[in-house]
Amino acid sequence: MDKLKEQAMSLKGKAEELKGKADALHDQAADLKTELDKNAEHLDTTIKVESSPQTVPISQSIRMSPAWIRLESQIKWHQDKSRKSRKKHKLMQFFQVTMAISIPAIVHIDLTITKWIISIFGALIAVLESMQYMNQYEVIWISHREIAERLKREKFLFLSAAGHYQGLPEIDTLKHLAERVEEIVSIGATNETKETNSL
Repeated sequence: MDKLKEQAMSLKGKAEELKGKADALHDQAADLKTELDKNAEHLDTTIKVESSPQTVPISQSIRMSPAWIRLESQIKWHQDKSRKSRKKHKLMQFFQVTMAISIPAIVHIDLTITKWIISIFGALIAVLESMQYMNQYEVIWISHREIAERLKREKFLFLSAAGHYQGLPEIDTLKHLAERVEEIVSIGATNETKETNSL
């Protein structure tokens, strides 16, 4: 029983560490949201990026252009990727913290199966932590969210004919849009690779 108590104390420490990570993640997400809000304040119009075609008329030539199709598909892809990674990260964090917190309570149950439950919970916590480290769900979540927001900002500027799109004819704005989309996607992919490889 003394060994079980020691193991429980160790896992309790792990639970506190995971809680600290969860708090840090929350702070990081809040900082990201603040940065995105600041970027949005620099835009020159009030047109919403997610507005329907009835609110923001878009010509058929623009809708059928490769640049526009690429922009829309990349925004959707990065949003979906970010959402899935965020869900996986949060789910794993939840199970890790839940199991770690429950161990100190389980250790007081005087049953033969108690030590097995504690051992299984400890092993599962280690497995989930390893999976998070290998797959880098948090990094992927934040990276793809950032790329999606940059693409939406570019879409906003394009529809508003603002920034570097101001005063350009349609054919030139589409060319510039294509270049900007590929630049954002390329830089985002490079940064994500550096972040995941550095961990």
